[in-house]
Amino acid sequence: MNIEDVEKKYPNLHVLDLRGNKIFSIDAIDILYRLKNLHTVNFSHNPIMVHAHLEDMIMESAPQVETVNKKRIKEIGSKYKEKISRLKNAFTD
Repeated sequence: MNIEDVEKKYPNLHVLDLRGNKIFSIDAIDILYRLKNLHTVNFSHNPIMVHAHLEDMIMESAPQVETVNKKRIKEIGSKYKEKISRLKNAFTD
């Protein structure tokens, strides 16, 4: 299956394990933002792992992702905390 097909077939996907799929292109990262419920992604054993700033690229492209390659890059539930914080600020301003 092509990574681009994942969004269409599994729009509510929470965990995406792509280990060992010969993925090198950072285009695979750019697609992640479309998976709104995605919180965990695994690219281990792929050529894309040579990118020194892989986690930073994922955080920028897909801010909803909290865990990359079994490493927590954000606090669990941080997307909800950000939303709650914005709502609190809207009501207190």
